Amino acid sequence: MPGPIGFQYGAEKSYPAPESTSQGLILMVGQISGILFVFGLNQLGVLTAMIAFVILTVFNIFLSTRLKESMSKFL
Repeated sequence: MPGPIGFQYGAEKSYPAPESTSQGLILMVGQISGILFVFGLNQLGVLTAMIAFVILTVFNIFLSTRLKESMSKFL
């Protein structure tokens, strides 16, 4: 999911929390997942880590198709 679309969706779903809070949490989770991926790459080896990455990508695509449309309170 492109960044701006994800940030807007997160802001709409987390309303009435401030938009900066939802964006900060999204960025923090992205950083943590990147750190875990690099750690897993070093511990498991390149092939195993890439297979796990592909499996997680397929799982994320499935989850993305299950997202409900946000009823924006901003419009």
